[in-house]
Parts: sequence; C-alpha cells; structure tokens
Amino acid sequence: MEGRKQEKVFNLQNVNSFLLMTENLKKKLLENKVHFGHMSKKWNPKMSRYIFMKKNDNHIIDLNKTVSCLKSAAEYIKCLAKSGKKILFIGTKDQAKDVIEKSAESVNMPYVAERWLGGTLTNFGVIKKKIKSLQVLEKRHKEKSYQFLTKKEKLVLSRQEAKFNILLKGLKDMTRHPAAVFVVDISKEKNAVLEARSLKIPVIAIVDTNVNPDYVDVPIPGNDDSLKSISVITDYLVKAIGQGLEERFNEAKREKEEVSVNNHSSDSNKNDKKILAKIDTKEIKKENSNIKKKIIEVEDKKTKKEVEVNTSTKNSKEGVYMQTKKLEEKKSTKKISEKKDEEKNS
Repeated sequence: MEGRKQEKVFNLQNVNSFLLMTENLKKKLLENKVHFGHMSKKWNPKMSRYIFMKKNDNHIIDLNKTVSCLKSAAEYIKCLAKSGKKILFIGTKDQAKDVIEKSAESVNMPYVAERWLGGTLTNFGVIKKKIKSLQVLEKRHKEKSYQFLTKKEKLVLSRQEAKFNILLKGLKDMTRHPAAVFVVDISKEKNAVLEARSLKIPVIAIVDTNVNPDYVDVPIPGNDDSLKSISVITDYLVKAIGQGLEERFNEAKREKEEVSVNNHSSDSNKNDKKILAKIDTKEIKKENSNIKKKIIEVEDKKTKKEVEVNTSTKNSKEGVYMQTKKLEEKKSTKKISEKKDEEKNS
C-alpha cells in the first residue's frame, strides 16, 4: 500500500512539473506573439483545426495545439540528433536569416539562409561538385602560389569564392541528404518543400494561417512573419537537438568506458594466465630437475655397486691365481726335491 501511495505521489509530481513546463512555454509563446495569424480573408481553410478564434479580421492560433505540436517536433528532432543524423534548416526571408544561421551553426547542422538553389536536394550531385570547388578555392587562397597571381586573377577567384560562399556556406559539411528539413514559411520555400517531399524527406515547418499544412509532416502552427516568434520556436528545437547530441556523446562515452573495462579485465585475465603458466613451468622445471637428480643418484649408486662388484671379483680372481701359483711352486719344489732324493739314492 505504501509503495502504491509513493508511486501516486511520484506520478502527481511528474504531472505537476509537466503542467508547469507547458504553462511556462505557453506564456513564452504568448509574449513573443506566436499566436498572431494572418488576415481572415487570406486564410487557408485547411488551417481551421489550428485556429482558436477570429479577432479584428485576424485569425488567432490556438497555443495549446502549438505547444503539443512543438513538443512532438522537438522529440522527433531529438531522436534524429541522438542517432547522429542531420537536419537541414531553411529560412531565406529577412526575419529568419540570422536566426536560422546562428541556431544551425550552434548545433553544427546544415542550413540555407540565402537563396534556395533549385535542385539542392533532388540534384545533390551537382551541389556536391560546387562545394568541392569552393573548398579548392579556399585551399588555393591559403597557398603560397596565390601571392604570385596577377591582380585580375586574384579578383576573379575572390569573386567566385564570395559567390559560392553566399549560396553554399551552410552546406559545406553536408555530405549526404538530410534526415529531415526544418522550414520557416513554406509558402516562400515552396521549392524546398516540394524537393523534400519528392525524396520522402520529413518536413518540419512553422505553419501560419495562410498555408496548407498537408504539405508538412510535422506542422508547428504559429506566426512565421515575426522575428520573435521564429526565434522562440527555433531556439526550442535547437535545445532539443542539443539534448540529443549530448545523450549521444554520453552513450558513446559509456560504451568506451565499458570497452576499456572489458579490455582491462581481459588483459588482467591474460596476465593471470601468463603468471600461472610461468609458475607451472617453474614447478615443472623444478620437478624435472629433482627427477634428474634422483636418476643421477640412482645411476651413481649403480655405478658404485658395479665398481665394488668388479673390484671384489678382481680381488677374488687375483687371490685364486696367487694361491694356484703358490701351489704350483710348492709342487715344483716338491718334484725337484724328489728328483734330488732319487739321484742321491741312485
């Protein structure tokens, strides 16, 4: 029972914190005039589900729906960033240029803040070649040979580089198609949206009351003409991308630590095995040396016995020989004495 009560309290705390966050976000959106739509005569009927009311011939966007859509877009973008994918930021109107450039550069994402080049997505091979030529020009500018060029050649190269930089500055690090596209004002960036849709790239966009939200996969209803509203929405999405990248970095760090720990344990096991093997070899060597010593001792004893036996046999043979010799000498002396006696008697 106590555990269930604690769970209920914990869930209530989570709900309260979530409500506070949503209220704070709503206040922020309200302060930055995200709820202001276009004039009622310019509206698109498909945007009716996101409109709260009509006031002074202007439509007012429902901020509850804006908050829910913004949160779902942030979660989606966070997942993409966590998996290491790129999100292309597009906003070429004067209000959005600086915001898009700064926010995309802060999280190292590609962006288009100047004119949208036709075929940036559908004809990406040509754009890649242009990016390579821009990189070659930048390298050439740093080389020593650049100093020996004429003024006219330098001027032509610098103009070329400036032109490429204006159009391709934000696409330098984009090596493949992005995983998603974030667009400010889809009516102005119509070509970019159509290219993304033709390649089945998900489109996340700020949707005002004068556009068709069906062109967008993840719409965020809001004012796309005010600098403040654009900056609030983009900042929220950029924070989500930052969180995703941070989680990715932490996961990679954890994996590295786990790998290092596993390697260390395997190394220690290897070292232990080596030490055990060394101990075993030492013991084996000791045993072998003891066995050799015993064998040598046994062999020495055998050789000593053999020597003793040989010496004893030799001694016995010599004794017999001497005795026989003495007997023979006695016999010979006897014979001689007998002969002499016979001669005397005769």
